[in-house]
Amino acid sequence: MKRSTNRILTTHAGSLARPKDLLEMMDAKLRDKPYDRDAYAKLTWSSVSPVLNPPRVQRSALPRA
Repeated sequence: MKRSTNRILTTHAGSLARPKDLLEMMDAKLRDKPYDRDAYAKLTWSSVSPVLNPPRVQRSALPRA
């Protein structure tokens, strides 16, 4: 197994889970059908931001060793 201290090594590239309404908007966009661009942008961000920016645990909340 390769090891690195400078980067994160992965074994695959995955895909983020998407809610049904976002999938429907993505489908409409790909098929050149009308869709609400503002709603699409907001829904995209609200769907991925918890994964990309997970809540931070306060240091004071960590158990002491």
